Amino acid sequence: MREDGPAICDGKNYIIIKGSFMKLAKLKTQKQCQLGRASVDVAGLLGHPVGTQFRLHSGGGKQRLMRPEPVEHTEDLADAIAADESAADNRNLLANQTSQAMTKERIMEMREQGATGKEIVTTIVDNSTNLRVDSLSQLLTACSVRPGGRYLVLESGCLAVTVAAVLERLGGHGHLVHLFQGGTPQRHAVDAINFTSDQLACLSCLDLRTLMTHHPADPTASAPAYTRTRCEDSELALNMLSSKEMDGLLLCCRQHPVNLLRYLLRFLAVSRPFAVFCPYKEPLLECYFAMKAEGCIMLKVTETWLRNYQVLPERTHPEINMSGGGGYILSGFKVDRSLNRAPVTD
Repeated sequence: MREDGPAICDGKNYIIIKGSFMKLAKLKTQKQCQLGRASVDVAGLLGHPVGTQFRLHSGGGKQRLMRPEPVEHTEDLADAIAADESAADNRNLLANQTSQAMTKERIMEMREQGATGKEIVTTIVDNSTNLRVDSLSQLLTACSVRPGGRYLVLESGCLAVTVAAVLERLGGHGHLVHLFQGGTPQRHAVDAINFTSDQLACLSCLDLRTLMTHHPADPTASAPAYTRTRCEDSELALNMLSSKEMDGLLLCCRQHPVNLLRYLLRFLAVSRPFAVFCPYKEPLLECYFAMKAEGCIMLKVTETWLRNYQVLPERTHPEINMSGGGGYILSGFKVDRSLNRAPVTD
């Protein structure tokens, strides 16, 4: 059992791990945490250091309420693997194919119905939920996200994972404008990380329609974590974008990105980077030629690729069944070619 580290508090978000199953949950004293078919008594988790391992004991009853008990000593991993007969081969390796809702049969059916390649790609992109950790890290690196910077993020379909990652890197210094489409922004990941009030003060949410029409939103209260109203939040974001001095532009959306990239590029300062993520390269190729016509430099389309390794006693090898790729990223720098060259002096 761990003796150091912060304690598990009431009302905070935590990741609960049970084997290969992970769940994000807000722990409250008077509530239960559902793990599969079993319900865990949250009161037994509170007060222990974060990272403590628990053993679940049956508490009886029809609801199968499990009572957690801290584990003093854990079994050695090498001994457990050596005792397991399946450790000698790969009989228990399973592939995770849940990140794509489109099946091969559905794609072939669309082809037989006469759908164009662009329509098929658009449908696949709309049904993709794949934004791996390597893709996210390369997005942040391509835009040089750092404390003190001002960044513009347009994200949809990823539950604000990109927004939360940028906000975490800012560390309470700088500003982030989150563009969203629809009535309310997605902020599931932002709410789950337990950001402080100083860190949340760096975030402003702005409806894309408000940006295009320059009409602030209704003066209604926003989420509880913010002290500003939605109208004040929109005005702050509009004033910041009006200077057209943003330090980075990140796009990770379900829509075709070419028109959005063309429109949002104007808010980026000169010599600043931008990055666009897409699960497939065809939409990014259109963005590549569009940005080349705009005069952007250092344009490149890269494929993100991550390999998981299985570590066993006296041998280590990559997993047999794994995803072949994690999407594509277009990155580049905005330049101003309208400036005249400085005169050459003798």
